[in-house]
Amino acid sequence: MLTSYKLKINMADKHSATTLADYYAKYYPESGERPGSWYGGGAEALKLTGQKVTSEALKNLFLGKTPDGKSQLVKVRIPKPKAAPQEGERIEKKGKKDEKEPELHVPGFDLTFSPPKSVTALWAVSDDATREIIEQCIHDAATERIEWIESRLDLARRGKAGCESISSGLVVARFTHTTARNEGNPQIHEHAVFLNICLGEDGEWGKIDSRLLFSWMRTQGPLYRNSVMKLLSERLGVEGRFGTDNGKRTDWFELKGVPETLLSRWSSRRKEILKETELLPGIRSDVKARQNANLRTRQRKSKSKQQDDGTLRDEWRTEAKRQGFTDRVVQSVMNRQPQIDVEERVQQAVIDAGKRCTEDQAYFTRQKFIQRVSEELQDVPISGREVMQRAEAALKTEMYVELKHEKTNRLSYTTREMWALEQKMLADVQTLRETPGAKVSQKVIDKTLKKHPELSPEQASAVQALLEDKSSLRTMTGVAGAGKTRTLKAVVEALENEGYKVLGGAPSGAAKEELASKADIRSETLAKYNYHLNKPTRKKVMEWATHEATMILRALMGKGRWDREKLPTLGTKTALIVDESGMVDSRTLEPLVREAAKKGVTLFMVGDHEQLSPIGPGGPFLRITKDGATCHLSENFRQRNSPEDARAAAYVREGQIEKMLESFAERRRLTVARNRTEAANQLVSEWVKDGGVKEPQKAFVLTQTRAEAKQLNHLCQAARRLEGATRSKSAVIQNQVYHVGDRVMFHKKILKNGIENGYQGEITGVDRLKKTVTVMLDRKPNEQKSARGHKQEVTIAIKDLPKDYLTLGYAATTHKLQGQSVERAYCLLGGGMTNKELTYVQLTRGELITKLFIDRDHAGKKLADIADSMKQSGKKELAHDQTDGNRLRLQIKRDEKEK
Repeated sequence: MLTSYKLKINMADKHSATTLADYYAKYYPESGERPGSWYGGGAEALKLTGQKVTSEALKNLFLGKTPDGKSQLVKVRIPKPKAAPQEGERIEKKGKKDEKEPELHVPGFDLTFSPPKSVTALWAVSDDATREIIEQCIHDAATERIEWIESRLDLARRGKAGCESISSGLVVARFTHTTARNEGNPQIHEHAVFLNICLGEDGEWGKIDSRLLFSWMRTQGPLYRNSVMKLLSERLGVEGRFGTDNGKRTDWFELKGVPETLLSRWSSRRKEILKETELLPGIRSDVKARQNANLRTRQRKSKSKQQDDGTLRDEWRTEAKRQGFTDRVVQSVMNRQPQIDVEERVQQAVIDAGKRCTEDQAYFTRQKFIQRVSEELQDVPISGREVMQRAEAALKTEMYVELKHEKTNRLSYTTREMWALEQKMLADVQTLRETPGAKVSQKVIDKTLKKHPELSPEQASAVQALLEDKSSLRTMTGVAGAGKTRTLKAVVEALENEGYKVLGGAPSGAAKEELASKADIRSETLAKYNYHLNKPTRKKVMEWATHEATMILRALMGKGRWDREKLPTLGTKTALIVDESGMVDSRTLEPLVREAAKKGVTLFMVGDHEQLSPIGPGGPFLRITKDGATCHLSENFRQRNSPEDARAAAYVREGQIEKMLESFAERRRLTVARNRTEAANQLVSEWVKDGGVKEPQKAFVLTQTRAEAKQLNHLCQAARRLEGATRSKSAVIQNQVYHVGDRVMFHKKILKNGIENGYQGEITGVDRLKKTVTVMLDRKPNEQKSARGHKQEVTIAIKDLPKDYLTLGYAATTHKLQGQSVERAYCLLGGGMTNKELTYVQLTRGELITKLFIDRDHAGKKLADIADSMKQSGKKELAHDQTDGNRLRLQIKRDEKEK
C-alpha cells in the first residue's frame, strides 16, 4: 500500500520543527527501529548520501535551510509576532469566529510504502537470511518508485505562482520500520519523507510541486506492489493471488499459502482505525478520515520490547503457529513454480483497464489507466516499471483515443468505442435541434395556463417557453423543489389538446412513477425504452408466443386475460418527456436520441445538472444545456416552510459551503460525534425524538452507501421495536427479520405484483404457513396497473424476494431519493462519495426539517475536511468536452484510412 501525508509545522512556534524532526530521527530508533538514510539528487548535492538522518539536519531542512543551518535554501514565511496591546486597546477574546488560524508551513511529505500483510507475515516468521531478502525486495521496490518520481516528474516549480515546472533532484529521508502501533504486531514498511526542497536542473533550489506529486500517489501504490511481487517471485519463488476483503476481490495481492486468519489477526491497527471511521467492516470511509483517525489514535511505540532482543520475533512465531502458519507451511509458501502466461495477462489487463476506466467516466487520465492496469496484474510477476511501459504503449494503440484540451493542454484518454458512441449521440442531438418539433398554438397555450392558476409566474413562463419552442429538442432545468413536474403537467395538457401522444421516461422506477402520477402520463424507465427499441424481431416473436401460452394457461385455470404490454409506437405526433435527465449517462441516452431523431419525436429533457450526476459514463444533459436551457426554474417551493434550510441549500448550489455549515451549526442542526458509530446513534436518537418511531414515513435517513443505510435501518427498526411500534409477528427474508409494522423499500421490479424499483410501504401481514408477506404500498396503482389486477396492498411469496430485492425502509442512499421529498430528513455526512452535488441533494429532501450528523474524523478540524470535500464537483463531462472534436475526428479518419 502507499499512503501519503502532508507534514505541517507552525512557523510561529520555534519548537514545532524540532519536535517533528525528533519524531523521525530520534523517536523511532529509541523505539527499536533503525536510523534513517538519505536519498536523491538533492541529498547528494548537499553531501548527505551515505549519512544517517540526524534530528538537527532534518530540522534545518524542514525550515528550508542547509543541513548545518547556516544558509537558507528556500524562502519560508514566518508570521510576524503580534505587537503588545497599547494602553486602553480592546483585547479580543480567543476563539472569536473570524480569528484566523496561524499559518502552517509544509516542510515535507511522508510517503509510506507498505507491502501486503502476507509479505509481512512471511518476513515475521522467517530466518535471518530470508528476512534480509524480503527487506531488500521491499526496499528495492520503493527505490524504483522514488527513482521514477525524481526522474519523470518535473517537481521543481518556477515562474509566477509556480506555473512552470522543471526536473529536479530530491532530498528524501528514508526510514524502515517493522512494527505496527498500539499492539506490537509486525508491519514492515518504509517511510520516504520528501523534503519540500529540491534542486532544479537550472541549479537553483526551490519547493516541490505537491499537486503534481499527489496526483500520482494512487497510481504509485499498486505499481510498488507489482515490483514487490516481481522481486519476491524471482528471489524466493513465492506465488501471488488477489486478496479478499469481506468476500470481495481487492486490488492488491497476497501470497498463496499464508492463512487468512493470521492476516486478520495482524491487521489490528487497521481495524482500530476503521472502527473509528466506519459503521461496519467493509463500509469504505473517506481516505482523509482514515488518515485523521490514524494520527489521532496512534500511540508511542513501546520501548520495553526492543527489536534486536528477539522477544517480538518469538511472540510472532508463536502466534503464527497458533493460526496454522507452521514451519512446514512457511516453507511451502516459497520455492513454488507458478505457471503464468505474463504476455496473455498483460494483453487482457490493458483491455479490462479501459473497460473499468469507462464504467463510470467517459474519459480518464494516464495515471488512472496505469493504475487500473497495475491492479489487474497484482498477482503476476511483473515489475511496476514494466507495467508502466506496457500501459503507456497500449494508450498509443488504436484501442484508445488521446484527447488534448485546447485551453489547458491537459491530456486525457477514452476508448474508441466510447468516442464513437458520443459522436453518434451528439449528431442525433444536433439533428433534433435542427428539426421542427411539436407545434402548439398560442390559443391552446393561453387556455392551458388559464386552467392552471396554481402555477407561479416563473412556472407559467416555462410552460410558454417549452411550448413555443420550434425545435424537436427542448430542455428545462431547475433547482431542487422548483416544481418541474407540476410545470410539465400543464405542458402535457397543451400537447394532448393539439393531438400529440405524450409519453414519459426516467432513469429509475420510482422516478418514472413520480412523473406518471404528477404529470398524468404513461411513463416507463429509460432502460425499458431501450430494451424494446433495440429488441430483435426474433426476440419479439418469442415474447409474443410466451405471453399467449401464459394466457391460455390462465384461461384453463379460470383466470382473466390481459393484453401483452407494448410500448406505443413513436412518431412525429409523439412527445417524449425525460425526467431527471441530469442522472442519464451517455450509454442510456444514445439509443433514445437515435430513435427520436429517426422517428421525428419531440424530446423534452428535464433535470438539474447541479444535482446527482449519472452513475454511468458521461454527462450528456450538462453538454446539451451548456449554452443554456429552453427555460429554468429558480424558486425552491419544497422548502418554503423552512426558509433557513432553503437558504442553506442555496449556499451549497452557489459553492459557499462554509456558510451552509455555519447556518446548520448556529441552528443546532449539525452534530459532530466522536466516531462514526456514535454519529449514527445520535442520528437515530434525534429521529426518535422528532417522531420517527410513530411516523417513519415522514422522517427519512439519507446515507451515501447501501451498507450504511443497512446499519441505520437496523438501528431505526430496533428503536421502533423498543417503543412497541411493530408487532412480534415476523418473517425472515434473506437473513433479515421483518416485523409486521416495519417500513420496507423495494430495490428491484416485481412485475407480477406491479412493484417498481424504489417503491416503499409497510408490512401489514405475515403468513408463515404460506411463506408470504403482505405490504401496503405508499403509492396507489395507476390505471394501467389497476387494469392488470394490481392493488395497493400486495401479497408476495418470500421465494420471490431474492437477495437485494427488499430492505427495511427507514434509511436509503441519497441516490435512491433524488426527485423525492419527506417532511424530515436526517443526513449522515462524510464518505468517499461526498461532493457538492450529493450534498445539495441531501439538503433539499426535507420539507420542514433537515439535520446533519458526522464523525470528527470525516469532519476534520473546524469542519475543514468535510467542507473541502463538499466543494469538489462531481459533475461528469463527455470525452468530446476534453478536446477539439473536429481536429480529433479528422485524425481518426486518417488513422482508419491508413489501416
